[in-house]
Amino acid sequence: MPATSRAATDAPDASDAAASLREAPLARLVIRRDGDAIAAAGVLARALRQIDVPVQVSPTATERQRSERVDGGDPDAATIAIGPVAGADLALDGDDRPVSIAAAEIGRELGVEPDAELALAGVVAAGELPADVAPALLERAEANGLERRDGVGIATDDLVDGVAHSLASHAAFSGSTEATATALDGIGIDGDARDAVTDDPSALADEQRRSIASLVAVAGTEGDAPEAAADSIERVLRPHHVTGPVPTLEGYAELLSTTAIVEPGLAVAHAVGDLSVDALESAWRAASVATHETLGDVDPARYDGVAVYDAGDAPSEIVAALARDALSPEPVALAIGTDAIALACRDGDADALVDALAEVADGDADVTGRYAVVRDPSETTDTTETALVEAIRDAR
Repeated sequence: MPATSRAATDAPDASDAAASLREAPLARLVIRRDGDAIAAAGVLARALRQIDVPVQVSPTATERQRSERVDGGDPDAATIAIGPVAGADLALDGDDRPVSIAAAEIGRELGVEPDAELALAGVVAAGELPADVAPALLERAEANGLERRDGVGIATDDLVDGVAHSLASHAAFSGSTEATATALDGIGIDGDARDAVTDDPSALADEQRRSIASLVAVAGTEGDAPEAAADSIERVLRPHHVTGPVPTLEGYAELLSTTAIVEPGLAVAHAVGDLSVDALESAWRAASVATHETLGDVDPARYDGVAVYDAGDAPSEIVAALARDALSPEPVALAIGTDAIALACRDGDADALVDALAEVADGDADVTGRYAVVRDPSETTDTTETALVEAIRDAR
């Protein structure tokens, strides 16, 4: 049967959490696979390492997996669940605010100043604006050189690469560096300027940055859901530029969110400080290309309230999230992939919807801030498109 036992667990007070972790022989972080959780785990792991507490981080694909890891671990260890499950010593759920903020607060109580850029990337990955929910972290990052500038948030210093593979929008040129370079040429951003940006991201003039933002905003709202697409694109306009490890917080959040799904081990290794961010880029590009090609080639099946996409071999979670943000003519985007069924919705209760999907598909479920997913659906149940849509519609 599907694991859908999301237990309501009050978030621990930062001082109490720090007290319980400070003397732990081992801290086991069992986390869901999204950008906010990855960033939070990194912030906590770095703080615990600095006070000589050994750390083990386990990214899990479903709630059932988290429960099994919590139940089957070292009984003497302190277990922290990000994506709460019963039995954990501490649980951070992110319902009220990004878990990265809670992790940063616990880190301070442990006597370690958190990596502000990493924590803020988690905040952005959770869909929040740093100024609204994390002013203290933002102030520290500004002291380290963070500033907002005109333009669009990208994940690499290479302008063409960053715009082509962005998962904040879907345009005709998305997923193709050649098509993106042509589009930039069309607004006067020539090859020399792009090469300069690779060496120095500040080389673009403000007017050029605004032109790029306009290109993305116009090209990304030409689909069947222009209002939703505009809202998504707005989150990466006038981005937060940082001194590292990537050009913008928005791009950093995208790298963490994408690799949390397709290469969670790499995402964790980077977040805890064992791997450079460059090691995440190939997985991000591959996921981006697969997602944009899938969405560019397929017309969704439309039902009342639900648009269904055949994700094929592309990561269904990312297909569903980008469809919801940029293309879906219906409020719920359902992506059916080779090994997972994912949904993303603009309104309604994602928990209830994925519970309904998990029940009809007899699979293991999980919910994050960006998507809900059912993995390993049973081959003996009715997982036809019609059955899945009916389950969603009944639960709405």
